[in-house]
Amino acid sequence: MDGAGGGGVLRRENRDWYLGFSSKFNPKTPLAAEILAMREGLAMAKTFKVTKLEVETDAESLIFMLDTSGVNPYPHHELAVVISDVRNQINENWVLVFKHIARHKNMVAHHLTGMAMELVVGHVTHFEVPPRAITDFEKDKAAAE
Repeated sequence: MDGAGGGGVLRRENRDWYLGFSSKFNPKTPLAAEILAMREGLAMAKTFKVTKLEVETDAESLIFMLDTSGVNPYPHHELAVVISDVRNQINENWVLVFKHIARHKNMVAHHLTGMAMELVVGHVTHFEVPPRAITDFEKDKAAAE
């Protein structure tokens, strides 16, 4: 991968928009991009004092790797440091549930990732649904109901 981004959305319990983000990364694999985006989203949730969170990802292997029920079985993985960071975030004081979701049911996150690709560097917080992501947001919301 030659540069990539990550994006995500924090929704209210009724699936309405709370906030979203687009971040530019430089990962070498799709899994690296996914875990970097997850770390960014968890940090953002903590900053905005979210106490209950359901994390949706289309990377089922990532959910398995982040299982905090035992010793880290991936101490030599190329992403070990980031895995450790996210595992530490998971163990903070909040209610956190991971859920595998098909990519086609979470297109707004992929749209926000696409927006990240337009950034030179850095991060953008979206306090409202970006106009060009509204259609994907509404489709994802309807699919979840």
